Amino acid sequence: MAKWVRMGLLGLVLVTGQGWADAGEALVVTIRHFVEGQWAGDQGELSVVVEHPAYGQWPERCLSPQVSLPPGVRPEGRFMVAVRCAGETDGSVWSRMIPVRVTLTADYYVARHPLMRDTPLNETDFDIRHGVLDHSGVVTRQTPLAGKVLRQGLNAGQVLRADMMREAYAVQQGQTVQVQVVGNGFKISTDGQALNNAALGQNVQVRTATGKMLSGTAQENGTVLVNPGN
Repeated sequence: MAKWVRMGLLGLVLVTGQGWADAGEALVVTIRHFVEGQWAGDQGELSVVVEHPAYGQWPERCLSPQVSLPPGVRPEGRFMVAVRCAGETDGSVWSRMIPVRVTLTADYYVARHPLMRDTPLNETDFDIRHGVLDHSGVVTRQTPLAGKVLRQGLNAGQVLRADMMREAYAVQQGQTVQVQVVGNGFKISTDGQALNNAALGQNVQVRTATGKMLSGTAQENGTVLVNPGN
């Protein structure tokens, strides 16, 4: 489970007025939780630093804060989040861009030697490094590699990211598979041809020898389970 290191508000001492300070502190907590959610699943020590608004002051109150990432912005390194306080009792709306800095300190995988696309992942192919990461998606040491394959080739020394790997296919396009149609009190088995790649538990389309199209779930050993009720 991830260990969070929560950093406080920078520049809060510059805010004048208790109302602004209270609202600012509450918003910092809301923003921090939002950013932590963007990094959910990353294992290590996460540091989230919420800075003073890019311009202006914190609001005197914020009854219904809305936090979002601007289009095209990734929650990595130093970035901005959009914060909006709507539904105030006087009908006013407060909105600001808030700077945030985030880093993750963790053990992560680095390719020991060049690896080709579709290579099954094995820990022996990687070195473990420990350091500060300023971007999400890096595969940390706590993430099991078994059952995963590379979506793309890796160079020696390249950091492994989650978007570089996928689940191994249980069924591959063009493969001859055993189709099992299971219903209430009956079970029929036949052969067919898989029309798409599918990992374990994913949907796969199959064409039987008679030309009938079926949709089922990829199982182990090249089997496709079809429930006629679906």
